[in-house]
This record gives sequence, C-alpha cells and structure tokens, in this order.
Amino acid sequence: MKSIKGFFSTLVQVGLIFSFCVALLVGALTIAQSYEAEVFPVVEGFQVYSSDVNPTTGNVIIYGAMKKVRKCEFLELSVFAKFDDERVMTPLKVEFLDVGAKSRPAIYQSFGPWIIDAAGFDYDGVRLEFYTRHRCHALWETESHLYTEYTKWEH
Repeated sequence: MKSIKGFFSTLVQVGLIFSFCVALLVGALTIAQSYEAEVFPVVEGFQVYSSDVNPTTGNVIIYGAMKKVRKCEFLELSVFAKFDDERVMTPLKVEFLDVGAKSRPAIYQSFGPWIIDAAGFDYDGVRLEFYTRHRCHALWETESHLYTEYTKWEH
C-alpha cells in the first residue's frame, strides 16, 4: 500500500511540474509572438518617397524603398486610412503594379507604383497606416507596422 501512495505522489509531482512547464512555454511563445516583429523585423527602412493623388480617380499612387532583412513568405499588405479625430481605421484596397503581391528577396529594393484606392476621401489630415503579414516559421504569422504617412494632399 505504501508503494502505491508513493507512486501516486510522484505522479502528481510530475504532473504539476509538467503543467508548470507547459504554462511557461505557452507564456513564452505568447510574448515571443508579440515582440518578434520589433526584435527581428522582416522589413526595415520602409519609406514612401513619392505619393500623388490621381485627380481623375482619387486614388493615391506611391513609390518607395525598403530593406527586406528576413527571408519570409509575403502574405498580405494592408493599408488603413485614419482621420486625426477618429478612432476607426478604414481599410483601403491596394493594387500592386510592380512585383508587389509576392515574396521579395531579402535585399534593399524599390517598390511601386502601388495604387491605393482612396477615392472619396478628403485627403487633408488623413493618416495612412501600412501593415504587413509574413510567414517566417511554422508557429505563427508575423505582423508588422511598416509606415505611417500623414497626408496633406489637395484633391
């Protein structure tokens, strides 16, 4: 009888240690996912060096440059419009007229033209926020904030 109690006592201890280790691992992975894009960015130096509004369509046409520093699979680029006095961010459609919607090599490179469908917006004071998603490994998708463009265009 004594050996059965000892067995179950040891089993409970092992179970508690295992549960603690699993909880620690889940916590570490959650923290790693939150900070991965800041500590190990996929893209650095993303900058828009030319942006114009097409007076006919109201779309914004941008050109720029960036340095892709990790060999990750490109999944999505999202652009949102946000007015200074609003909390809501409006998603905008992006059309790539260059190699755009595919994975690029890990080098410094130019991009554009990209057409951002912003028809119907009053551009003065609109903030464009650029976000991207990449798959760098099997655990999760890496989401990054790339750029913020404060517009002062006249349409």
